[in-house]
Amino acid sequence: MKKEELVRKFYMQKEEEKELFLEKLIFCNFSEERDFENYFKVGELEESELFCLISFLYHEDCFFMMMEILNNYKQHFLSASVFELEEFDFSEKLLKRWERMEKSQKINGK
Repeated sequence: MKKEELVRKFYMQKEEEKELFLEKLIFCNFSEERDFENYFKVGELEESELFCLISFLYHEDCFFMMMEILNNYKQHFLSASVFELEEFDFSEKLLKRWERMEKSQKINGK
């Protein structure tokens, strides 16, 4: 593919899709071979490889690409368990903050 074709494709994008397009260009240009290949097999990656890829996207400000992975592969990031809940120190600060978040409807578990 030639530069002119990429530029043409960029301008053909809807306004809200241009940022993602730019992120993908950044990713293609700056990612190491390992990260680039891992992008195509996200669902098969070990946790450490997945976090490396997400870390790269974060550091390159590729937030839409990062959100796409986080949304599509949520199961890799879920770790909530009763054991973890039991480990919490339910301090007064935590309880007050939780109440404030709940009031602002930022928490699903009302």
